[in-house]
Amino acid sequence: MYTGVVLLTERASLHLEPGRARFRYPEAMEEGSPEADDGEDMLPRFSEALQRAVSSRPWLDGSVSLELSGGMDSATVAVALARLHNDIDSKGILLDGEVRAPQVRRRQIMAERLRLSDHAIDITAFPPSLDLSAPKEPYGFCREFYLEACSALWASARDKGRHTLFTGVGGDELFPAYLDEISVGAAKGPMWARDARSYAEDLLTPRALAAAHTRPLFDAPASPVPVTSLLANACRAPDLLKHGQWPVHPLSDPRLAYVCHRLPRSSREGREVMRRYLESHLGGDVFPKGYLKETFADVLPPLVARHAGVLATQLKECALADLGLIDRSAVIALLKTIAESRSHPATSAFASFLWLERCARQAGS
Repeated sequence: MYTGVVLLTERASLHLEPGRARFRYPEAMEEGSPEADDGEDMLPRFSEALQRAVSSRPWLDGSVSLELSGGMDSATVAVALARLHNDIDSKGILLDGEVRAPQVRRRQIMAERLRLSDHAIDITAFPPSLDLSAPKEPYGFCREFYLEACSALWASARDKGRHTLFTGVGGDELFPAYLDEISVGAAKGPMWARDARSYAEDLLTPRALAAAHTRPLFDAPASPVPVTSLLANACRAPDLLKHGQWPVHPLSDPRLAYVCHRLPRSSREGREVMRRYLESHLGGDVFPKGYLKETFADVLPPLVARHAGVLATQLKECALADLGLIDRSAVIALLKTIAESRSHPATSAFASFLWLERCARQAGS
């Protein structure tokens, strides 16, 4: 249901006046398919579309912050911003494990070469909350999971008088692979995603599983921006606004998505055109082919495992089980699996369950 709401409001405009409000849906985007590779250099086309997406969002001098993770998406936005603005305040969350050292190095290089005022916090100082007790404030259907760490970043931006926050949200979806370009197995999704779906379905009661397989949840028109990007935007926006931050996601721009989705395979594969864009502005030593990408994947499994006992106690009562949607014994079994294996797919399914359980608990209180 929430996905449908997000899709139906995608690119819609709301106009407010004293005593009046009206909204307008956009014109439908023209459908198309990837172009054949005729040898044309696609970098100028990508660069122009990106710069247009960034420059179409106005800002005041000294008002801009940027989420800089150390990855290609936020780096691409950073480069485009730096071409237009000289006073950018960059923010980032440093992760643990083997990704930390290269992440720190990339951030330092980008801050120096783009003249960013950089600030980072450590994820271990602001771990995500797993507490299922009564929340201090209402939880929505979809919300930023690493809110504690993100809140610290957003608050630091607000305290410095920055109220416009640029992010790299949407970059993962800019360069899709089409069905005729991939194998049958790959078309079904990566193995970890299939495993996560299997773990999630094992939690459902027969009635809930039948409903999930048979009922259409939405029939919104197709969007030029993939639904995962729209959901990422929607789940972060309320908390960003509470922290006095106006979110801007240039890589989720529908015109940029339209351009990138139709690039030849050689430009999309491995984000080649984005990699070349970064190479042309930052040098080839920042994002070489096969670089170690930073990811939050290693944050939650050990955290859930460490708090498994407390979570099991809190799950002696389960609102979703009372509603007949979840098998509580299956949830406890999944929690035990995470504690023993630190499985990423199992943790992914459990994290989604935690958010839904919080929503169900506050709805029944």
